[in-house]
Amino acid sequence: MLLKRELKLKGVSQEFIDEYFAKTDLDEAELALQALSSKQRQLDRTEDKKRFKVAVDYLMRRGFSYDTAKKAFEQFMQMR
Repeated sequence: MLLKRELKLKGVSQEFIDEYFAKTDLDEAELALQALSSKQRQLDRTEDKKRFKVAVDYLMRRGFSYDTAKKAFEQFMQMR
């Protein structure tokens, strides 16, 4: 979502953006999981009650939907 917005701001036509993303298979859950992995140290230091909120807020600021962020957090916690 964030990438689409940035491309639009750079002057790329909406038609081209839609066409590209229709052809390209992006695994948002995997991208979100990678983003969380880069924040693992910070999340480990965060108390359990706040960890979910911190992780989901971080991912949503980077353009992921709430559902994708929630699923990525659940997968991240299972991997630990």
